[in-house]
Amino acid sequence: MPDTKENLHDAHNLILTNTGWEQLLECKKFFLKNKTLDPKEYACIRLEVAESWLRSHDLGVNPYKSSLAERLNCNEIARILAENKDLIEITKAVFVDLKIKDIMTSNYALYLFDKNGVLLSHEGEKIKLISADYPESSIVGQVWSEATVGTCAHVLSMHLKKPVYIVGPEHYCTVFQNSCTSAAPLTNEDNEIIGYLVVSYHIDFPLSHDSYYLSTYPLGLITAMAVAVENKLRFTKSYQLLKSAHHMQEVILSVIEEGIIITDNRGKIITINKEVVNIFNTAEEEIIGKTIDRFLGPQIGEAVRNNETIDIEEARCSNNQDKSYLVLIRPLDKHGNYPNGAVLRVNPMEMINALVTNRTGAFATYTFAKIIGKSKAIKETISLGKRFSLSNENILLTGESGTGKELFAQAIHNAHRPQGPFIAVNCAAMPRELIESELFGYEGGSFTGAERRGRAGKIELAHGGTLFLDEIGDMPLEVQAILLRVLEDKKVMRIGGHTYKKVDFRLVAATNKDLERMSHENLFRSDLFFRLSILSIQLPPLRKRDNDVEVLANYFIGKYCAKIKRKAPLISEEALEVLKSYGWPGNVRQLENSVIYAVNLAQGDLIQCRHLPESLYAASSSPAENYRDPPGMTGSYTLENIYKIDVMEKILIENALYKTRNNITKASELLGMAKSTLYRKAKELNIDMGTFKNSD
Repeated sequence: MPDTKENLHDAHNLILTNTGWEQLLECKKFFLKNKTLDPKEYACIRLEVAESWLRSHDLGVNPYKSSLAERLNCNEIARILAENKDLIEITKAVFVDLKIKDIMTSNYALYLFDKNGVLLSHEGEKIKLISADYPESSIVGQVWSEATVGTCAHVLSMHLKKPVYIVGPEHYCTVFQNSCTSAAPLTNEDNEIIGYLVVSYHIDFPLSHDSYYLSTYPLGLITAMAVAVENKLRFTKSYQLLKSAHHMQEVILSVIEEGIIITDNRGKIITINKEVVNIFNTAEEEIIGKTIDRFLGPQIGEAVRNNETIDIEEARCSNNQDKSYLVLIRPLDKHGNYPNGAVLRVNPMEMINALVTNRTGAFATYTFAKIIGKSKAIKETISLGKRFSLSNENILLTGESGTGKELFAQAIHNAHRPQGPFIAVNCAAMPRELIESELFGYEGGSFTGAERRGRAGKIELAHGGTLFLDEIGDMPLEVQAILLRVLEDKKVMRIGGHTYKKVDFRLVAATNKDLERMSHENLFRSDLFFRLSILSIQLPPLRKRDNDVEVLANYFIGKYCAKIKRKAPLISEEALEVLKSYGWPGNVRQLENSVIYAVNLAQGDLIQCRHLPESLYAASSSPAENYRDPPGMTGSYTLENIYKIDVMEKILIENALYKTRNNITKASELLGMAKSTLYRKAKELNIDMGTFKNSD
């Protein structure tokens, strides 16, 4: 049993002696021959070294092997080198920056291992640990773990997670017996170990002097180098993240369709996206570094400098006065003592208006292909609409109620300006006192009840698209004059405003009235009528569309039944004959309502006459069923009386009132005349309408 009283080295002064060296060699030799002994009992062996010897023994490490040929295959080495590319390059750069070659003697060598002990790179004198089967360069990729090389500096560093040193005989394998090594772990930003740095130098034994001072310099050097590598790794990672974030920011800004501006707290422009170049109509290099005031005015510049959160509508750009913009200002650090500046979002008001109209459902869904009908009349009308849609001129749609004027307006829009807004205004449904503000808009505070920021009118909202004015015959004369000026100048001024704004829209107007007659009677401005009717389309009534009644009826039945998830019923021959023979004063709209009524009334898979609305069935019944002798006209009639117009009118009206039990609405539909006309005719012909209230 060897003497265990003298230590190899003192932890404080690191004095190495020949006696201590020999004693440690003897202890290890004795341990390797008598594996039942515990090396932790030896005073000359440090506890962590003794524990590593025991683990190395248990792992079956051969302490006497002369070479370390355990190496990964080429694919695994390539993968590990790629994964640790940054670590390898930075370690080499630090090696150069710290001038390690100038500091180290010829006996020194530097090694870099990954976290699992795979050798990644080396500098200086490498230890001869290569088998005869491998060239010298194959040292990279060897696995130096406790299971392959036993106790060594970086293995202890793995377990202790701190810098360590080992001298000569403390190594488990005899191949390292004349080496002194120091190792330090490398950690990432999450304090996870990613590798190890090792410095090794050779010592000849026996020592030239009885005692040898072990310098702490190698341990300090490797520790300092590890810190330098870690710092550079963190810096490189931060730089890469910053570079990636900057690139991501540029990509994000480039795809945003609104202008994005970042300023400092003095209003100086720092960053912009490409959309700002278009808005300002100025090259990027002439924008960066300038103050925001130069482009969007002092009000916005002041808001930025005052660290305000504010939305400014109708802002004007100094280089593009024809357009107005919505500017949203958001401070980067509103509550900080040192505001960092602001982010500005700049959107053309026309784009905002388009978004608003889409959100409110102001868009066109119909195209010419979706207009149902096979008759010659409707096909000719569609053909005319397609030709006119190619022009920028105003279009006037005329026709009875329910003939599909708005459908044609939408189809014209989708053929001409499908990307723009479709703004529909019903002039008859809008209160007289509101129609002007709805059409032309108003500035804030223009009148009682006006919104504080004002509001864009329908004409502004139609910019870039189509303005559809339905029932234009009901537009007040004073509004007609303003509309005429807008159509001539393509400029609009809001109520209470002082400047005109350019607008670009296509006007499609519709009416069921005779505007030409109304202009002669001074009920409609003749100059506006001529402006509107540059291109005019007369929509045919349903009664003049041949067999389209059957086509449309089946279409509406299928559409409605699909909506309510019900099998579509068929139409009986008799019911179809009733539909075809009816005059349809309400046209397509009335037909759709009638078949929806019939579908809901019919229980089976067949629509019969009794399922149709009473007004249709009554009007289509045989003359014998419909006719009734008018009061006071019983007996035989002479040909002279029968062919007088006023007598025939009286007979027709009284029969309609009799058949509908004095229902004026139904009677007027049967006769194909307005209710006001029915009342007037009844008065002229001395018809007592009360007579028919209780008729059978």
